[in-house]
Amino acid sequence: MNTSPQDTILKSMTYADLTKWENFLRNYEKKFVHTAMKIGSALKIEANPEEVRSFFILVYNMTFFSKDRDMSGCLEFVRRAKKKGIDLKFILAKSFMLFLSDFSKQAFYSEPSFEVLEEVFHRIEDTLRACDVSEEEREVRIERLVRKLISHREKPVDFSKVDPDSEENRAFIKLFEELKKRGENVELFNIYKGLHVRYEAKILSVREKEVSFEVHPNQLGVIAIDRYSVIKHTSFGSRNVLGEVKSIEPDSRKVKFWRFMWGEKKEDKRRFVRVKPKDITPVELNAEGGINLKGYLIDISIVSLNVFIPMRELPLKEGMEVRVRLKLENCKDGSEMPVETPARVYTFRDLPEGRSVVLDMETSPSEEYKVSAYISCRQIEIIRELNEYVNEYLS
Repeated sequence: MNTSPQDTILKSMTYADLTKWENFLRNYEKKFVHTAMKIGSALKIEANPEEVRSFFILVYNMTFFSKDRDMSGCLEFVRRAKKKGIDLKFILAKSFMLFLSDFSKQAFYSEPSFEVLEEVFHRIEDTLRACDVSEEEREVRIERLVRKLISHREKPVDFSKVDPDSEENRAFIKLFEELKKRGENVELFNIYKGLHVRYEAKILSVREKEVSFEVHPNQLGVIAIDRYSVIKHTSFGSRNVLGEVKSIEPDSRKVKFWRFMWGEKKEDKRRFVRVKPKDITPVELNAEGGINLKGYLIDISIVSLNVFIPMRELPLKEGMEVRVRLKLENCKDGSEMPVETPARVYTFRDLPEGRSVVLDMETSPSEEYKVSAYISCRQIEIIRELNEYVNEYLS
């Protein structure tokens, strides 16, 4: 998912009003630029003040308000500054540290969230890296992006437009109030690195703006990472309810949800388990016409795989036949299992630095056996990893 830092920050501000934080970030631009200009002046930047000001405005806006990674507008300025020995990253880092200080005082006053700070730091670093065209640094960015894609740190549900005081949100509260009166449990559902994690949860209490559940320890671990869960019950019909976490009490395994929305039963449409790789796994795609592409595995099932290719414009179309080559690890003995199979392009998704390509595989029995063995091994590893995280979280 291509998520802007503004989205990430606002999603994590569970008590914040959307307009308030948009205005905070936009209004802070003047203070940020003013601070950067003062630091630059102290370092005696020999450049047109308006050009310097434009550079700092561009970097600030690219960091917080744009999903576009094109930093071509600042490249020439950066090159000239480097020749003069001016450390622009030092100036920007000092300015952003001031911003983070001011932001954290307001945003985390009532409930700290270090994950939000981490996302802000990553976005700042990405923006600064984009000003440098070195191939080595680009490879570092790509590797970090791939590791993020195969990790479990994405938050795919946006609750920022849900008003907890709205009639729609109160209707969800009443819905859970009725279930509690009838003494019925719900099922909570999350996906951890491809594995379905679903357990029953008891409704402990229903208040004006929140609903508390007692959850299974394994579910608690995933919810602590995702900060949301899919809530399922037969009375919901063809839909599920998505609930955003307000707080978690690990000792009592109590989770409070406070903002809700309807969601489709997309996860029920999955016929096969999809797992994410343990580490970076290169993939080669070949097709007629001299098409040779290199990418990285995002996830794989017995019938399909998702590949990230660090290119914006791909010489591929939906329905195109390709040949896939990759090496999967046999976790039983650590050996490599080369897999080569024909596949068909199913769909695309835009990502920072490139696109992901979903491919339907047409494996032979021997290749299918390798993929199946790999998926079974990864399931065991992922369950073990989740259990270790839960034990650490609850300790």
